[in-house]
Amino acid sequence: MFKKNQICIFYILLSFLLCGCNNNDDFENNQIKLLSPKDNQSIEYSYVTLEIDATNIESVTAKNTTTDQENSLSLDGFKNNNVFYIYNVPLVEKENQIDLIAIDNNGSTIEHTLSLTSQAKGVAVFLEMNQREGYEKLTTDITIKTSTNPLEYLLDKEGNNIIDQAKTNVFSVTYNEEGQFIPKATIRTEDNVLFTTIDEHTLPVNIKAKPQLSSATSVNEQIFDIEKFNGFIYALANTYIYKFDENDNSVTETILLDSVSSPKGFCYDTEENLYVVDTDNDRVIRLLKASGYQGDPLISPDGSFGSTGSSDGFFNKPIDCMVDSSKNDEKIFVLDSGNNRVQVFNRAGIFLSKFDGNDTTEGGFNNPQGIVANSTAPIIADTGNNLIRLFYQNGKQKRVFGKDTLKSPTKLSFTDKGLLITDTGNKRILITTTFGYKIKELETSNIPSAAINYITDKDITLVSYQGNNEMERFITDSDASGATPEKVVEKFVNAILSDERKQVENMIANPSIMDRIYSDQNMFNILKEHLIIVNEYILNSKSKIFAGVTITFKGTEDILPVGLIKENDQWFINKF
Repeated sequence: MFKKNQICIFYILLSFLLCGCNNNDDFENNQIKLLSPKDNQSIEYSYVTLEIDATNIESVTAKNTTTDQENSLSLDGFKNNNVFYIYNVPLVEKENQIDLIAIDNNGSTIEHTLSLTSQAKGVAVFLEMNQREGYEKLTTDITIKTSTNPLEYLLDKEGNNIIDQAKTNVFSVTYNEEGQFIPKATIRTEDNVLFTTIDEHTLPVNIKAKPQLSSATSVNEQIFDIEKFNGFIYALANTYIYKFDENDNSVTETILLDSVSSPKGFCYDTEENLYVVDTDNDRVIRLLKASGYQGDPLISPDGSFGSTGSSDGFFNKPIDCMVDSSKNDEKIFVLDSGNNRVQVFNRAGIFLSKFDGNDTTEGGFNNPQGIVANSTAPIIADTGNNLIRLFYQNGKQKRVFGKDTLKSPTKLSFTDKGLLITDTGNKRILITTTFGYKIKELETSNIPSAAINYITDKDITLVSYQGNNEMERFITDSDASGATPEKVVEKFVNAILSDERKQVENMIANPSIMDRIYSDQNMFNILKEHLIIVNEYILNSKSKIFAGVTITFKGTEDILPVGLIKENDQWFINKF
């Protein structure tokens, strides 16, 4: 009897233990397993990203019910690699109660309340990109910026919940399809807390379809240079200059160049007179439109000036030219490539001055192949040095760019959009600002020899190629959007002048934007163009945004109050 009782007791205990174990498993399976942050953890910033184990969970949402339970926003999580992420749950200062609601694989509801404290500081993480606009298969670097010391970086390059993870803060990414994307970056701090970029503080990435080749215009000889003037395209093809209608590329006039030998460049003045660089004959010829493009007899019988040599007024394989028509004393800048210099002449062919870059840090020119006027000042394609060099009219260098990005740049053109660069070594055409900020890129299958860009109802780029007698016509939409420097600055300035407080504060709070304005000299100069009106608006207390606060400039008082931080009702320049 005693033995039977022992057996019964044993089975009862075993059943109890088994039931207890099963109940404990059910308990574990019906919990929301929070990976980050921990319950009751202190958070530095005014938002946090939640990380939840996705095992046995179909969906999860979060809502901060601390202040207003009825109107608080419910945020949905997304699943990536067996983890649910809920981006940017807003936090208030001090205590926060966040309700988590999950649906498990059986359709049951699981709930959990997460308690967090927050210091409610500003924004923890930002993105910087070296290019935000381009064509399909655009490759660019994304840098994740933060003041903390992250253990890990996570990047969702397209904002489509597909995450790449790395230990480094620089990601090289490729955008393969057209569209507008807002990338998201997340950092994991040393205390295992996640912070994610905020969309309204992140400039979008604009990817367009590659320009489509619409037509190709054939001529009898290879095209070496292309220029645009008064609705017409001029193409230099050995001993001819072809004049095309810019709308359909039909030839409207053919100009025969008598007694020239392999000219490689030309330019024109405001009266549509042509200057042809007769490369192999080491001279320049001025052709007058009024006489049917015959040589200017006031210079010489055939309108030419210059001969072979290295002294002032002599040439060694001149390659291109530009005209400064800003004053009555019209000047012609001739790129004397073989002598690695630029020579300046008046319209009568009389030598005036020269410069060669030898007085600069970069040193002298090395086989320069392109020159163009930016308003009235010359820009040089220093081909052998892989540089674009900007000069004042007096030959003093202004600035340079391209050392790490260009490869054998040759012909240049100043377009409706910016500076067009024939980047021959990289088989592409670039349109940049005069500070090197890339606006547009056109990849080419062959090595380009010259190109121009212009805007009608479409954005049209004409390209000629080395060893090819065709001029190809590429078309893209003319209303291309994108965060060009001008648009960034315009948006910021307009926001100040129209008292759009939220927009101004968002841009000021975003180092990614403000650092670009300070580091990109083009944007900074554009800002300074608005200096007087904006400073007057702010400093004379006309601005509602800055009303009643003291602004202290750190550095100089002749800059705009951008990149500001606010401390105890006082605004300071954050970076200069």
